[in-house]
Amino acid sequence: MGAIDCTQSSACEVQCIGPGSCGGTIDCGGSACDVGCSNASACGDDITCTAQTCKTTCDGTASCGGSVNCQNGSDCTISCGGTASCQGGVCCQDTTCTLTMVSNGC
Repeated sequence: MGAIDCTQSSACEVQCIGPGSCGGTIDCGGSACDVGCSNASACGDDITCTAQTCKTTCDGTASCGGSVNCQNGSDCTISCGGTASCQGGVCCQDTTCTLTMVSNGC
C-alpha cells in the first residue's frame, strides 16, 4: 500500500472510507489538511501533518494504527472515536491542540 504525500499541496483532503484503506503513511502540509479514517483498520500507518490547520478523524474500528502527529502548525484537531483507534499514539505540538478520546503523548 502506497504512501500519500500532500506536503506540496496548499490544501489536502484525504478520505479513507474502505476497510484497510490508506495503509501507507500520510503526510500533509500547506495551509489545511483533513484526514478521515472512517472504516475498520483505515489509515494503518503514521499520519504526519505540518499544515497550519490539521484535522484527523479516526472513527473506524482499529483505525489510525500508526502514530498521529501534528507539528509546526497553529491548530490541530485529532479525534479517536473508533474502538481501539489511535493505538500508535498521538502527539500534538501545534499552538492549539483539540484532542477527543485520546491524550497527548508528546
